[in-house]
Amino acid sequence: MSKVCFTASRRIARDRRQLALEPVPCAIRNRRTSAFSRLAVSVVLKPGVAARAADARRPATGHTTPIVTPEPERTENRFNAGKTDRQGRFWAGSMHDPETEPTGSLYRLDGDLSCRRVVEGLVCPNALGWSPDGRTMYHADTCYRTVWAWDFDPDRGDIAKRRLFVQVPAADGAPDGATVDAEGFVWLAHWDGWRITRYDPTGRGDRVVRLPVQRPTCPAFGGPGLDVLYVTSASINHTEAEHVRQPWAGGLLALDPGVRGLPDARFLG
Repeated sequence: MSKVCFTASRRIARDRRQLALEPVPCAIRNRRTSAFSRLAVSVVLKPGVAARAADARRPATGHTTPIVTPEPERTENRFNAGKTDRQGRFWAGSMHDPETEPTGSLYRLDGDLSCRRVVEGLVCPNALGWSPDGRTMYHADTCYRTVWAWDFDPDRGDIAKRRLFVQVPAADGAPDGATVDAEGFVWLAHWDGWRITRYDPTGRGDRVVRLPVQRPTCPAFGGPGLDVLYVTSASINHTEAEHVRQPWAGGLLALDPGVRGLPDARFLG
């Protein structure tokens, strides 16, 4: 059985209603985080601006350097999520902020800082992940409640043969963030679904973990042995009654899943 406990940064633990307002302390747990992690946080949290990476020569200063603004003409778009593949290329998805038009795309940032648009026609991209051997990529569109699997070329970073991996029923919420464990199973957060689900590599549900929050957003393995599954959550647009009903919403949950995760690659650039 998976065990669930609650944890939060000391900075924000005093008032649970404030948890959603300061997500960065939960996202950056290790001060020795690699450049790609800082890039991911900047891309996700700064809509409408260029992607930025920490100055690798002076990481303690927090100085940033602009890299690329891939879609300046799409004024209603923002970046939503990003992650490195097993080889260290950084992938990030842009989304239509009102979530009504398929103007989002999936981008790949290579080690030489060149940026390539790989997938178009997305509304709200999410659930990036790679199989342990790096030959399958997972990717979702929250608004379509669909997770796809792609053939992935580890050497070139190319994708091909998109196929349905999971279609999430409306009653179970919508796919948000995801991670892949060492056994190759995909852990998916269900926005508005009160749960995370573990799927085997064929897309068959293996386990459902019910959570005390309506909107879990992304799971990630951590801890010295990568045997703790952390799950972020949101409390956006919650009413006063919902805050009372879900005092942990917007916080960081920690689970004992009984399996281990895989270390993420550092960004190549």
